[in-house]
Amino acid sequence: MLRTGSRRLVLVVFLLVLAVAGWWILSARRFMEERVPPGATLVEAGFITRREDARMSVVKVLELVGESPASWQEAARNAVQEAARTVDHITGMEVVNWTAEVSNGDIRQYRANVKVAFVVDNSRRQARPTA
Repeated sequence: MLRTGSRRLVLVVFLLVLAVAGWWILSARRFMEERVPPGATLVEAGFITRREDARMSVVKVLELVGESPASWQEAARNAVQEAARTVDHITGMEVVNWTAEVSNGDIRQYRANVKVAFVVDNSRRQARPTA
C-alpha cells in the first residue's frame, strides 16, 4: 500500500505526464495545420504519398503576388482567382506575407504574397520506363 504522500506524488507525476502529452498533441496539430492547406489531405500536401498504378500523387506549389486597391483579403483572392484561370485542381493556399504600397501616408495598393497548392493531373503523366 502506498502512503498518502506517495499517492500524491504518483498523482502529480501522472497529471504532469498527461499535461505534456496534451501539449505534444496540440503542438503536432498546430504544426500540421500550418503546413497543410485547408481542405487538403496529407497526400495532397505532400507529407505522404499514395501509389496508383506505380505512380505517386504529386502536389505542386506556386508562389504568387496578388494586388488590390481595396484590401489584403481581396489581393489574396485575386491571386487565387488568377491562378485558377490556368491551373486546375487547386486545393489550398497559404498567405506568406502582406505588404502595401504607400503614398502620402495612404495605402494605395495592397499586396498579398501567397502559395497556391494544386494536385498534378496524373492522367497526363507518362510512366517512367523501368530499368
